[in-house]
Amino acid sequence: MTATERVGAVILACATDAGFDACWAELHGQPVVAHALGVCAASPLVMDVALVVTPERAGAAHTLLAQAGWGNVRLVTVATTTIRAALIAGVLALPDATTTVIIHDGARVGLTTAMLADGWRAVAATGATTAAVPVKDTIKQVDANGLVTATPDRAALYKIQTPQVFWRAHLLAAHAAVPPAQEIADAAQLVECAGGQVRLFPGAYTNFLIASADDLARARALLSFPH
Repeated sequence: MTATERVGAVILACATDAGFDACWAELHGQPVVAHALGVCAASPLVMDVALVVTPERAGAAHTLLAQAGWGNVRLVTVATTTIRAALIAGVLALPDATTTVIIHDGARVGLTTAMLADGWRAVAATGATTAAVPVKDTIKQVDANGLVTATPDRAALYKIQTPQVFWRAHLLAAHAAVPPAQEIADAAQLVECAGGQVRLFPGAYTNFLIASADDLARARALLSFPH
């Protein structure tokens, strides 16, 4: 890292699903999102962190940060259900001197400091990169009636994960170029919509998204063993 480079991370923990809020589910005595925050705190790359939460979770977030003593974490509250608005709010909350931004979904517990380093190295090629793993299953494309219309080549298919890493200026320029009403699935798609190139770097199959009680049970088992 050069003397002029400053890396910040945005951890998204602002899902509005009232039925199962994965980031704030209990995992070994702490909220799930605490894992990602701890990894960022342990990384020599990350200087600043923005934790994005809904107003309803602000109290729990303040308590978590106070107990852990993470002094470099800025709490950002957003009353929005869109991924785009949440991630941009997090990016803008980081210091203006930030040059590189890591975006991570707090509901993924497979994040490691090595993965952050891999993403930081990969971003140099295009200014935008995302963790990904090859698809293992055969994929079928179907029509509205459930009839198969195509079988894509599995060798060209990847499951996209976070972390996703960007030059901050690159990401904000993409946000400015894409119409405000256009929603996106993730930060990488925002760059794609603006005509930019996104490079993949290796994620991990253990870096799965917790979206159900079954996923949470799997995460509890995974993190009970050193790795």
